[in-house]
Amino acid sequence: MTAPADHAASPPSAPAASSSVPSSRSASPSPKYAVHLHSPKGRRLSLPSLSQPSSAPRPLQRLTRKLLLLLALALLASFALYARHQTHSPFLARLAGRPAPRTLDIVVAYYDLSPEGVSHLQSHLANLRSYFEEDKTEWEVSAIIYQKGDVPGAGVLLRETGAKAVVGLENVGREGGTYLHHIIDNYNHLADLTLFVQHHLGWEKVAAHRLPQIQRNTGFISLGPYYNATCETEHRSPGDDFTIPRIRDIWEEFHPTEPCESNLRAITWAGQFAASRSRIRMNSVEKYEWVMGLLEAPKGDAIYKEGGTRNAPWFGHSLERSWPAIMHCSEPRLGLCRYTTDDPALCACADEEEESQGSRLIRGGRAWWGA
Repeated sequence: MTAPADHAASPPSAPAASSSVPSSRSASPSPKYAVHLHSPKGRRLSLPSLSQPSSAPRPLQRLTRKLLLLLALALLASFALYARHQTHSPFLARLAGRPAPRTLDIVVAYYDLSPEGVSHLQSHLANLRSYFEEDKTEWEVSAIIYQKGDVPGAGVLLRETGAKAVVGLENVGREGGTYLHHIIDNYNHLADLTLFVQHHLGWEKVAAHRLPQIQRNTGFISLGPYYNATCETEHRSPGDDFTIPRIRDIWEEFHPTEPCESNLRAITWAGQFAASRSRIRMNSVEKYEWVMGLLEAPKGDAIYKEGGTRNAPWFGHSLERSWPAIMHCSEPRLGLCRYTTDDPALCACADEEEESQGSRLIRGGRAWWGA
């Protein structure tokens, strides 16, 4: 029977492709994880597959990695070298494995604006700095000049000496009044160590021995001779005693529980010394204000009956000799140091080293600031 026309048999299927004929699809497999983007004009863009090898040659890749590694090591070494020699950053100092630099203020009691005086002060400060700036990792040095009287030449002093500040004060109270102003006005902002000096070293040979003895943990050291005394009587040599009554008042104010005559103790001359923040702050600021009240007493005060004037009171000699007692460093052994010795343990008192406070603010008086 013949099949109906609408049920005609299907045409035979095409024979399968021979396995010996390669397929174009199998020859170029689609890349895995291909990424397709569409441009603004609608054209499709394809990015290379992540699994495709980079077109850059492998030796160039290795060279690039080596260069980056060398650059990183060079940067690290440069930073370590910078930290090693950076004197103003306690953090960088600790990072470099060394102690943070100690702050040192050179406080100068000054009264001379002549060209010769300024030139001398310039060389004086340069000499003092030289003892501390040879190793900048140990000390961060600043100078503050207290100019008594008019200060029309403050800009000259700043420019010629490199001081951080010039502070104007009334011309009263000798050099001791200058030191007390600095202590009182900056009691909470003192340097780790403060060097109190006049515009010249009264005992240059003594100071030349003492300045190199200043160490990071120095608590107090005088730049002038030491002598031993019994209360207010200093023993200069056998048969040569000299009495200054107000030494007793100062001793009893700063050592209220110890009688003045109890022991032999050291005094000093010249009124130039170094004292640490720890030593200065062993006393309350009120005690320094008490001394200031006597040193800068108003005109007509009974204290001037002992001698002197407001700008050079006789009481200033008592204060000059009493700085060791004020700084709690008056052991009789200091009297053995007298003029020169190379033993820092004999001529000074040491502190337990404390953490540097870093940057500080100098305030008080009329200040003209340097750069």
